Amino acid sequence: MAKNKPVPVALFVFNRHKQLQQTLDCLKNSGIELIYVFADGPRSNADTDSIKEVRSIIDGITWAKVVKYYSPKNKGLSTSIRDGLTLVFNSHETAIVIEDDVCVAPEFYDYMKTCLTAYRSNPEIAGITGLRYPFSRKNLDKYPYDAFLTPRFSSWGWATWKDRWQAQSFDDPALIKELTKKRVDLSKGGADIPYAIHELSDGRLKGSWDISFLMNMLLNEQYFVWPKYNLVVNTGLTEGTHASGEGPTWNLKWEDKRKVTATSKLPKTLKLNHLLLADFLDFFLPENLEQKVPHNNSSGNTNKRESSVRYNKTYKRGKTVLKKTIQKAVNTAGYKLTKLPPPSVPIQSTPSKPVEKTKPIKVDPKDYSTTDEPMEVPCQKVVYYYALNNLIKPSDSVLDVGLGLGYGMAILSVNASTVEGVDVDKKAVAYASKEYLGNNPKIKKVSAYDGYNLPYADNSFDVVTCVDVLEHVEDYDRFIKELLRVSKKFVVFGTPNQRPEYTNPDGTPKNHWHLREWKHVELDKIITAHTKKVDWNFINGPFDGPFKISKAPTKDTLVLMPVLSKR
Repeated sequence: MAKNKPVPVALFVFNRHKQLQQTLDCLKNSGIELIYVFADGPRSNADTDSIKEVRSIIDGITWAKVVKYYSPKNKGLSTSIRDGLTLVFNSHETAIVIEDDVCVAPEFYDYMKTCLTAYRSNPEIAGITGLRYPFSRKNLDKYPYDAFLTPRFSSWGWATWKDRWQAQSFDDPALIKELTKKRVDLSKGGADIPYAIHELSDGRLKGSWDISFLMNMLLNEQYFVWPKYNLVVNTGLTEGTHASGEGPTWNLKWEDKRKVTATSKLPKTLKLNHLLLADFLDFFLPENLEQKVPHNNSSGNTNKRESSVRYNKTYKRGKTVLKKTIQKAVNTAGYKLTKLPPPSVPIQSTPSKPVEKTKPIKVDPKDYSTTDEPMEVPCQKVVYYYALNNLIKPSDSVLDVGLGLGYGMAILSVNASTVEGVDVDKKAVAYASKEYLGNNPKIKKVSAYDGYNLPYADNSFDVVTCVDVLEHVEDYDRFIKELLRVSKKFVVFGTPNQRPEYTNPDGTPKNHWHLREWKHVELDKIITAHTKKVDWNFINGPFDGPFKISKAPTKDTLVLMPVLSKR
């Protein structure tokens, strides 16, 4: 940035004079020299008095130079920000952006200026925010710097550079098409993102400039700089046009007790720290948000997006639970989902581009439960339907190994005479028992087992299905042998194809619950060691379909589906 040239604050206001006065009181002693104010016009006559009060407050600012743009018509927040920042960047190389419901700490302005200077030349950084969510400080307290990266945008007090802003596309359909074409992991910075993009695609989400910015970041593999100590509070979650809800029960405190200056611990080269990113994402787990985010029944139009839900899976009651959780979380952000998108939204939970070698996330596969984030997975259903339509006869008995939520058993029961299911997850067994036993007369029994030893005699079932389980099993040879033992006719597997976008450079899956994923030739070698009677099938298409089944793998193969025959 030009030496001695002030870094302007672009302030966007509408009709909330109470929040605006708090915002200005926070900014007053920050050393700000220049403020651009963009005041939106009234939507109706009902806004006239409040807008007049807002502009009167702006006219009374004497502690900084103020350049005012008072719109006679209502543009809406998205257009106002796009037009306003474009105007600011006609004269400046940097800008700090604040809306009228964001109150900042005294250290905020200096911190933002310092980061703007430090990371100006790094094209992988799209901007800076003053917000830090109150996620676990376990790893953050050990972290030696005052800033870290995540692949997530934040509009609660943020800043960027002219070239980053001018590179933005706001053609949402084109952005969504490109994201789909490139199979971009939409949830790298928070699992609410795929849902928000789906809402945007379906036209239910309005005022989406920030989602557009985020989509640009995802396509360009860019990051935002986040502070080690929180420097902002949103005052507009309890009142106002662009917000709704009772506000968060957690308090975004101004944690930094010392002034942030150019001597702050900001590394010249800021790299992604995967331990911090894991903590950041864990904060948005549904079970955590249930304790932190209040319910909201407001039906107002909303615009901010700052809270998130992690992650993906829905079925019947589970769908209702997840919808409520998502609704609570996004209401804290200040926007409202009117309809839960279908469970076909592609979600992954780990970053797609490792930038820094750090200690890998260690998880125990036994800790995973499909009941924690219930969802019908589209490609799983394709495997079950294939078995139903091609292998199962009306007199056949079927065992589903790794029953999950149990909807696979329900599909298989359409043709089968009897269906049973087993799972290592006792919560899944309890869920499926309550859901199906006594309701579906063909589903006779569901039970827990140890993951290897099936409680059945040899040749107990005509068909055995095993969908999205093999990748979780440590001793897969022992597991395959056991499934073949209890089947009379067929064993049907469905397991993810090892695709490059879902695989780390060292060959491990990005889904840290998976022990491994295979390519066709690798899995074929393993299976043919147990039986030469293998009918290979491949499910091709995007995560949410539509799918085609082929007899040879293609560049679009998503799932490997071998059918092992004993006949």
